[in-house]
Amino acid sequence: MSVGQMCTLAEVSRAGFYRFRTTPQAGDRDLDLRDAIQRIALEFPCYGRPRMTQELRRRGWPVGHNRVARIMREDNIFLAMRRKRKSALLRVRQLFSEFLASQFCSDRWSVTDI
Repeated sequence: MSVGQMCTLAEVSRAGFYRFRTTPQAGDRDLDLRDAIQRIALEFPCYGRPRMTQELRRRGWPVGHNRVARIMREDNIFLAMRRKRKSALLRVRQLFSEFLASQFCSDRWSVTDI
């Protein structure tokens, strides 16, 4: 029986038959990679997409950062932030001292200088 006859019996187009036959299963392709990403996320909770990509490449996975970002987004894997925020007061003090240094020549300043 030819492919055309089988497709007619199954009421499927020939193009659809060949497309289904050659298409790899997308879920199976990323399943092992998802497992590796989840293991790394448990091991290093502060790793984001760039570090995660580097770690996967170090472990032998040929992946790109967009693919890692997509999988992390789909699996709701987010990094745990651990950066300390800089106080706004420190920046204001730094700007004020720079302003005073640019306005006055002396190293010392007093209230009368302002």
